[in-house]
Amino acid sequence: MHSPPGSTLLLDCTCKAGFYLLEGSTFGCVACPEGTSSPDGSLHLSSCKCPAGYFSATDAVDSFTCNQCPGMSSSAEGSTRIGQCICPPGLGIAANSFDRHITSPHDVCNVDVRSPNPPFQVAPLDIRVHTERDLHISCAISMHI
Repeated sequence: MHSPPGSTLLLDCTCKAGFYLLEGSTFGCVACPEGTSSPDGSLHLSSCKCPAGYFSATDAVDSFTCNQCPGMSSSAEGSTRIGQCICPPGLGIAANSFDRHITSPHDVCNVDVRSPNPPFQVAPLDIRVHTERDLHISCAISMHI
């Protein structure tokens, strides 16, 4: 716990970042679950947020864990459901008409072949056969994400 400079009142004490006030307690701060953070002065577990690329999943009353967004998707800090995980531009869920929003932990972001700006550009194959034993194939793939 900490208090503003010059404070002399116990009631001015607040929890530091990464902690929240234990419900029903005036003076007890509890650490946020591992891998989460909270701002100074947090009053409840709900102030603890998962980092970007993760979403919180409720396990029980006043308890949660952070789950990583699946299949190359990401999310903003503090996301609270899997639907907030989104595929990067140019990628989507093939089974959902290349929608970018994740709906299942089994979803995987795939290249949206309909995208005007695909994240992958494939150069044409250059195939030259010099002899029966000498086959030269070159293919350049560049990734723009």
